[in-house]
Amino acid sequence: MSKKTTQPKSSESLSTVPVWVLDDDVMMVKAIEKKLSSNGYVSRGFTDTGSFMEAFLDGDQNGLLLLVDYQLGSTTGLSVIRDIQAKGFHPSFLAMTGYGDEKVAVSMMKAGAIDYLVKEKGFVEHIPLAVDAAFKQIELNRKLDKAHAALKRSLEKHKILNKKIQEQNKALANEKARVEKLLQNILPSKVAGELLTVGTAKARYFPCVSVLYADVEDFSAKSVLFSPIDLVEKLDEYFSAFDVIIDRLKLEKIKTIGDCYMCAGGIPESDTLNPARVVLAGLQIQDLIARKVSEANAEGQPFFTMRVGIHTGEVVAGVIGRRKFSYDIWGNAANKAHWMVQSSLENMVNISAESYEYVAQYFECTFRGMVKTKHFQQEGMYFVQQLKPEFAEDEAGLIPNQKFLEATGLD
Repeated sequence: MSKKTTQPKSSESLSTVPVWVLDDDVMMVKAIEKKLSSNGYVSRGFTDTGSFMEAFLDGDQNGLLLLVDYQLGSTTGLSVIRDIQAKGFHPSFLAMTGYGDEKVAVSMMKAGAIDYLVKEKGFVEHIPLAVDAAFKQIELNRKLDKAHAALKRSLEKHKILNKKIQEQNKALANEKARVEKLLQNILPSKVAGELLTVGTAKARYFPCVSVLYADVEDFSAKSVLFSPIDLVEKLDEYFSAFDVIIDRLKLEKIKTIGDCYMCAGGIPESDTLNPARVVLAGLQIQDLIARKVSEANAEGQPFFTMRVGIHTGEVVAGVIGRRKFSYDIWGNAANKAHWMVQSSLENMVNISAESYEYVAQYFECTFRGMVKTKHFQQEGMYFVQQLKPEFAEDEAGLIPNQKFLEATGLD
């Protein structure tokens, strides 16, 4: 049976594309439907797999986006997706779970999930952003598929029309550049190059990676101050500014998850000097937010404040699967970095004891003691105040001097 994809047409308005929700929790389905509806999406909820499969197989699957919970009573969302795929359909879907299990995440991503959402506090509020990001990913994948198809046609034509070799080589080079540009917008250059050259990009182990999370303090309460469009535009404004900071400090953006921004140092090239650069990124992010808050206050406009959390440890990073490429990291370091941001405070940069060991010589820090995390573990944590005077170009301790640049691989 030929593969049937169910991506929305590019001409369709995303708000009219149907979003189906499969979760055995009736209240959760209703909450998600209500949130999607309030953000202009057409949704349909299911609480049992039987009625879901019947509706899916009998209806028009074109353009569907599925939100599928992992645990569905006696079965799993993974089993449902595999059953659909065995019948020749390959719908776009987001995976959901009430657990934060890494193996569950990997299994769903291997099955083709666009992203993996954990039902934490405020989860429903993030759904519209996750759905919007999923449609953007779908559109980008469509463009990549189209570019690869065009490249294949160019190669076939080149073989047949030998007399036009020079013209075809030029067209091929232009087409390849376009594909590379698209890939490099979503993947690190080295990984994009490996995909283009070999066709796959293997996951790799990195012993020293500093992971940074920055999220909006009390996002659920703050988000109601904005219209849905203004909310997305404000997050885009913040995250685009963060991109500039991490590029300047030679770090790698991983992804955004709702109101959370994730980046890391030490990938995709091993680099043991990264912890200090990541911590400086955290300070500069908070300084940028402080300036934007000041501007918003002066104009009488609503604003966000943010928390930053950082941890340094070992991870595995790479691209999983052969469709809908995205570069991601896995391992305890990513989990502990998430604990750090959850235990942070607004306007603060909270780092683990492991990160502190790497950066203590560069930054003035305040020991918070042993702090109980959301997962009931005691972790040593520090608030980072500023660069030490001997490494700072300014009194605020935010601009590094030449000594810092040379010591951290920025020179």
